[in-house]
Amino acid sequence: MPVVDLRKRLSVAPEIGEESRLIVIRVDEHPVAVLVDRVLDVHRVDVASISTPPKMVRGLAAQYIAGMLTHGSDTVVMLNAGKLFNSRERLQLEETGNSRSAEDPGQ
Repeated sequence: MPVVDLRKRLSVAPEIGEESRLIVIRVDEHPVAVLVDRVLDVHRVDVASISTPPKMVRGLAAQYIAGMLTHGSDTVVMLNAGKLFNSRERLQLEETGNSRSAEDPGQ
């Protein structure tokens, strides 16, 4: 399974700490592990509670934000995981997934 360091991807100095975690997500139906600084909570949310990012979010940051929601007194920014990969990287994910399926038809 490919692993992506989110700090490197977002051009932030890479640093693995005691609270760093791997989160497994799906990108175009392919599993990818994403290294994050920490995980505070995991919640199920109603899609209707997700709003579009405010107009003040522009440029490079805007392409990575899928939406926002309020959870209690906190504002949660939802990452658009699909935007973390360019078309070449998506093809590599697909090729990796196809080669795994050929090796293990039970997947």
